[in-house]
Amino acid sequence: MLRNIFLYFCFIAPLIGTAQKVLQKEWDSHAYKAIEIVSDQLFSVKVTNGETTKIKLSTYIAGETSENAVVQVSDTLLNPSDTRKTLHITTGFPSFFHPKNDKLAAHKVLAMEMVLEVPKKYTVRIQSKKANVLATGHYSNFSTSLEEGRCELLDFSGNAELQSLTGTIEVVAEQRVSGEAVSEYGDVINELNNKGRWRITAESRFGNIHLRYTE
Repeated sequence: MLRNIFLYFCFIAPLIGTAQKVLQKEWDSHAYKAIEIVSDQLFSVKVTNGETTKIKLSTYIAGETSENAVVQVSDTLLNPSDTRKTLHITTGFPSFFHPKNDKLAAHKVLAMEMVLEVPKKYTVRIQSKKANVLATGHYSNFSTSLEEGRCELLDFSGNAELQSLTGTIEVVAEQRVSGEAVSEYGDVINELNNKGRWRITAESRFGNIHLRYTE
């Protein structure tokens, strides 16, 4: 927690009041069976779901190079027999963009946050070195592969595979969810049952893990 506060005041707070770029995209969810976000430039990813037939993505970008930042989208069929594709989302810069090479380059921060809304019982995968992930709702499958970021699932139901290197994993799940948690060097509190309709597996090397039920 202290680390996240430190990062906020060092990197995010100075950007408040500066120009912010907002990118909004929308897709028909019936064309896709899963959504995958892969980006090491993200500071935060927030995911919600509800009674909708759309996938809605809002990306908030602040920083000196924010005007040049882009959200890149592609889709693939993982299996020829599939009728629906996986939607891949990442971030970056156009091929023609070359950042200035000066002594202040190391101090120029690009802060990016994604807010994603998907239908219930959807599959979501997130991979990032720095992003904190916050998700609520019911999913078919939810998976994270994080390094420094924290993963927090609230009022959660569905299957989940959660991995972190140093970040904390915290889950507040509905009663029909079971769970397994392992951390090599962190503290583990697992209050979930061994059996349930859905299952969560949480793994970390250095981070703490806490799995519990909604009160």
